[in-house]
Amino acid sequence: MLRNDDNGFNPRVIAILAVIFFCGAAFGAVGTNLYLHRFFAPVKGPSFAYQGRRITMEQMQHDLDLSADQRETIKLILDDYAKYFLNLEDQRQTLYESGRLKILDVLNDQQKAKFERLLHNDKHP
Repeated sequence: MLRNDDNGFNPRVIAILAVIFFCGAAFGAVGTNLYLHRFFAPVKGPSFAYQGRRITMEQMQHDLDLSADQRETIKLILDDYAKYFLNLEDQRQTLYESGRLKILDVLNDQQKAKFERLLHNDKHP
């Protein structure tokens, strides 16, 4: 039942496993995104996150008594870090959209509508 006489594999089994994998990846991405946004909320001004705790530039200046040179160097580091993080977020969004489109290619029209509702956390009818 799992084997096909031609090449040894049943294409339906492979397709089902691929759909399960892509659905898991899509839901994992959405769940991770929701989790991270809840615990890493934006903070006003440049900041540094260490194990979920945000340290603002003002707090570092006050607590560490930074010199002007140190303050400028740290500000440049934080700006680079922010640009890198935004680049990663863009890549994550691109990967998410690619996976979503591949899953939609496999589904019929009714399944597509339900899948979109699942992704947007809408209630089932």
